[in-house]
Amino acid sequence: MEEILFPPTFYIIGTRFDPLAIDEIADQLGVSTVDGPPSALAGTTPAGRPPATFWDDLWVAMAIQLYNGDLQPDRLAEVERAMHDWLSSKGLGAAEMTVRTRARKLFRAYEAEKAKK
Repeated sequence: MEEILFPPTFYIIGTRFDPLAIDEIADQLGVSTVDGPPSALAGTTPAGRPPATFWDDLWVAMAIQLYNGDLQPDRLAEVERAMHDWLSSKGLGAAEMTVRTRARKLFRAYEAEKAKK
């Protein structure tokens, strides 16, 4: 007879998870997620690149485009494109996934407000 381990152990290698999707799943399950990197929880200095200083300016630019009606996205890709266009116009760049995560947050908020009207 085969021994069954409980709880089961899974090893997931080489996989990245969308943080927003994880938050949604956690909300549905009624559990909380932790804000911040694990190193912040351990009381150590987080490693890696510091956040780029242009993000606030990018948010302002997107807000202005939305307010003026220059950006009326029907799809997430349109928000991503607008963000990449702004970055290019300033001679800046950001990782595609970093832009997508922020674009998704903006697009979901935009869609929620549009649904209220």
